[in-house]
Amino acid sequence: MALYGRATDGIDLLAAIKQCKDLLLKTPSTALLYTPDWCGFAQVDLKNGSVELTVSPHEQDRYDREAIFEARIFNAQAELRWLKQWPNKGRAALIAEEDVSGYLAVAAGTFPDAESYDHPFLLWGEGAAAKPNELLPGWSRLATARIGTMDVPYPLDPKRPTVSVPNERIYLIAREYLAVPDDDEHGNVSVVDERLMKLVDEQELSRMGKAGEIELGVLAERVD
Repeated sequence: MALYGRATDGIDLLAAIKQCKDLLLKTPSTALLYTPDWCGFAQVDLKNGSVELTVSPHEQDRYDREAIFEARIFNAQAELRWLKQWPNKGRAALIAEEDVSGYLAVAAGTFPDAESYDHPFLLWGEGAAAKPNELLPGWSRLATARIGTMDVPYPLDPKRPTVSVPNERIYLIAREYLAVPDDDEHGNVSVVDERLMKLVDEQELSRMGKAGEIELGVLAERVD
């Protein structure tokens, strides 16, 4: 398969998402956001022509969009990364397995013959019940005594069951791409990129393993 990349410097986070909306917002997308004192998930939507990042009501007091210094917005088709520059603009980079030449400003690396494999990251915490109106529709709550609670935009589809009882877990699926870098003179294959793809529960992870979509023998790593 091929992996394509595009990038733009000096762009606002929401403007970057909007420029890539045809890839990122046709299907439900998730954002993993970082501020100096908080890390959490958000739901990404386009409402009345404007991009909205919606965090759990439980996280509203800790969330400050202006303080975001890094963001990863992803779905099964693509991932957009944004890293803050000074003062409120940043560098955006888009990667996908389809031609992305119509997005962002410049090419940012193409690997025409990349190989890939998917692997899971285990989110900390187990399913936990939430009080009415504490969670958005289609969101789940994870909890652990060591850290507390974390609200996760899974499954996003309100018609599907959420993760809400102990021993239920959520995994973040990532895809690694292996290729020979352009600057490697000896033909050594290495991991040239990684793309976040989706959140799944244990049943979906098991289904992916049985279908050969993921190696269940891979030890899931924790995202703390």
